[in-house]
Amino acid sequence: MSASVMRMGTILCRMMCITALLRSLEIPSLAVPDPTINPENLKDGIITRHNLSITDEDFRAVLALCEPLYLHATHILSFLDKSTELNSRGIADREMLYAALPQEFTKQMVMEQAEKLNIPVNTARSWIQRLREKGALDMVMVKGKGVYSKKQR
Repeated sequence: MSASVMRMGTILCRMMCITALLRSLEIPSLAVPDPTINPENLKDGIITRHNLSITDEDFRAVLALCEPLYLHATHILSFLDKSTELNSRGIADREMLYAALPQEFTKQMVMEQAEKLNIPVNTARSWIQRLREKGALDMVMVKGKGVYSKKQR
């Protein structure tokens, strides 16, 4: 599923580029010559690069395609043979655990959530430790307990 999401992100960026290009045919001010082009070339009409801008409306329209595309991908993936089990779901499980936790949480909350998601407790502990080492989590002491806080990704 993560590959599908990454592919959708790439596709949506390409759609935004095409939308901006097509809209620039209607509104020429959305395509301006790149400021690094030599002024002599501009005088001669030799413009090798343009900077495209996308309107807010077009941006929101393309971005609105995200949810239906995601739902379609999950629908299609539901047809996969159920007997094909994944041996390793580490990244998906880690992301699911991280997403299930509130902005601020304790180690006990991590263990409870890991149990709900059928993730081994020691695995969850090591994930939290790695997230701290990578700087994705802060830990502060509140009333003698360690409280973790998510940083913006």
